[in-house]
Amino acid sequence: MLERVIATLTESFRLIQSNASLARDLSALLPTFFSALLNLTSQHALLPPILSSLHILIPEHPTVFRPNLTRSSALMLSILEGPYPKNIKKLAARVYVDLHYSAQKGGNAEHWRAGILGTIAEVHFVLDQIFSVVEEGDSLENLG
Repeated sequence: MLERVIATLTESFRLIQSNASLARDLSALLPTFFSALLNLTSQHALLPPILSSLHILIPEHPTVFRPNLTRSSALMLSILEGPYPKNIKKLAARVYVDLHYSAQKGGNAEHWRAGILGTIAEVHFVLDQIFSVVEEGDSLENLG
């Protein structure tokens, strides 16, 4: 039932962009909708419609979503790192990419830079863990 409500509201908010008077009236409800979506992410069964909704609405209403940028960025990263099915991770990755739309004006490059540096740091950490058991210095020729 909640999945259908999310889908219907998402479609309604998507369609208001083409009608200026509706946009003025209904855009005031968007911050509440975004907050509700993020609050519902603890219910794992609702993740697909929530993430799909965010993927559709963030690019169309980036300034309205901006106050949720930090929270949603952390949430998407936790989903990407967590024990979720592949389809959920794919949706979370799409939303994570969409978050740059909500960055401060002129801040898109900095948002991407911070994301890339964070990813490199994570890869570095993982590789350090993987290769921590490798002993350097002896070649295979000297072992025999």
